Amino acid sequence: MNWCEFISEVYAARQNVPGMASKAVFQPPASNEDVTAIELQLNVNLPTDLNSLLRETNGVLEMDRTDDNDWFVNMWLLWTTSEIIEQNRHLRRATMHPYDDNRRYCPTPMNCCFLQTPESMESSSLIPSMPKGLRRRA
Repeated sequence: MNWCEFISEVYAARQNVPGMASKAVFQPPASNEDVTAIELQLNVNLPTDLNSLLRETNGVLEMDRTDDNDWFVNMWLLWTTSEIIEQNRHLRRATMHPYDDNRRYCPTPMNCCFLQTPESMESSSLIPSMPKGLRRRA
């Protein structure tokens, strides 16, 4: 699939909607080393679609236009490989300090979408709602 073309077509269709002036800005492709770094450093196998998307563009910014025709960065639609690593590491480290006792918020693993205890992060078990393609390697 040509991801840049697909995303560009979505944004082109939005240009015909009044008040929806935005565009996608594509970064240069991620290198093999960048994509491999995600898998090695986060201990995951990337889904095929995400892998091919990153090899086509290492990040996608959404730009919005003001009434004065000035463009500004609205948000990242797709993080760069380095940002994917950094944000995942941050979220994995975060144990909700000073709220370490997350059990009152997540009484069972099935009720907890984003939080894991340090013990569960050391094991091979995952949060049940994690996408299949992002499961930890055995």
